[in-house]
Amino acid sequence: MLGLLLPRKIDDNIYWQNGTYAVLTKLNSKNIKLVGGTKKPFINETVRQTLSNAWSINNKNDAIETIESLKDGMHSKPFLENVNELNIKNYEYREDFIKNELYKYQKEVQKEILNIYDIWHKNRLQQNNVKEEDTITAWDLSRAVYLSHTSYLADYFTYQEALNKGLEICLLLQSKFNSWEEMFFSYLYGYFFWSEEPIPKDINKHHRVKAFYKIKKQKDSPYSLNWNMELKKTW
Repeated sequence: MLGLLLPRKIDDNIYWQNGTYAVLTKLNSKNIKLVGGTKKPFINETVRQTLSNAWSINNKNDAIETIESLKDGMHSKPFLENVNELNIKNYEYREDFIKNELYKYQKEVQKEILNIYDIWHKNRLQQNNVKEEDTITAWDLSRAVYLSHTSYLADYFTYQEALNKGLEICLLLQSKFNSWEEMFFSYLYGYFFWSEEPIPKDINKHHRVKAFYKIKKQKDSPYSLNWNMELKKTW
């Protein structure tokens, strides 16, 4: 039954937090209704090893530092710096950017630069209500919630600490986006920046987009919760 939505017995405030990283939970074949996607293990070494290998998190202080770094724009700030340094905002048309700017850079980095151009313009076209500085902010913040919850599974945070930190980040997400869709697409374009994966011609065929809409269509989805619901401590 992993990855399936079972009849819900979870507080809306916690389920809202889980929704911020539900696509990752789904892709990992975990349970959206559990904090961190799985029941707290009796032996947490596997979770700790994952945090160590993927994030260099080996203790509580590491977890706090990484989460705070994500909150501070671990990827969103460098992305905006690149956009400004490459003069990407000055070119509405890709061909003009290629002609006037791209030639200045070595071929080895041109593919990455074009990806940044595409991320900026396609995201801004799709999400013109989102502030420029938040173009890929959800990539950082949704993963900060995920790390808060996973740190509980690793015994670096207590249950209360994990949810308190998650609440703090979720309130920040609410202040920056107006819907689950806005948050998700900011997350998605952040993924393209982080992975350097080119944006597909038909973005709806991307596995993360498919996962998002599959979750959204399911009965009792976290995305059925009001984005603007009052988030508060209930634990």
